[in-house]
Amino acid sequence: MIYVEVLQGCRHEREFQRAKRALDSLPFVNLLGRDVALASARNYRALRQHAIPLRGTIDVIIATFCIRYGHILLHGDRDVEPMREHLGLRTL
Repeated sequence: MIYVEVLQGCRHEREFQRAKRALDSLPFVNLLGRDVALASARNYRALRQHAIPLRGTIDVIIATFCIRYGHILLHGDRDVEPMREHLGLRTL
């Protein structure tokens, strides 16, 4: 999912290839097992109950994976801030 999220944001082929090479040098981990799916649904609902508008599910899945496994999320996405504030996501 992170692979898709990063690469779909590339506007030019050169940028796409550079990002792909960088990502391909990292371990590839499947993010969405049943436990992360359930936790993501709960996190999505919790944010919605705080009246926080979410533009997509993928950000919640990535954030939930990071929270569950203790990872710090490097991001450039304003949609991540409420997850830091309300869910305890650690970010850079």
